Amino acid sequence: MRRMALALPFLLALPLALGAAPHGTEQKPDAKNAPALPSYVQRVQPAVVGIKVQVPRNRPSVLTLGPERWGSGVIFDPSGYALTVSYVLLDAGTIEVSLRDGRT
Repeated sequence: MRRMALALPFLLALPLALGAAPHGTEQKPDAKNAPALPSYVQRVQPAVVGIKVQVPRNRPSVLTLGPERWGSGVIFDPSGYALTVSYVLLDAGTIEVSLRDGRT
């Protein structure tokens, strides 16, 4: 019991000491040594879109998901249809889709 009483303060203080310890300097990756994107990623990148949604505040999903949502999607049809997860668009008032080249 006495051993435990002596060890307890040490164990409680250990996380504080570890959290206060200085961390190593952040190393930035060297672009010259960075691997090139795999060819399959390069092929699909133009089809990836960003999605920004505004939802009216009186819609039920605002309580859990908020009035502004961001997500991503993939264009799967030459007509411009894109696939994304449903909760991003749930109760949407306005939807803005952005392409990699900046077009919306």
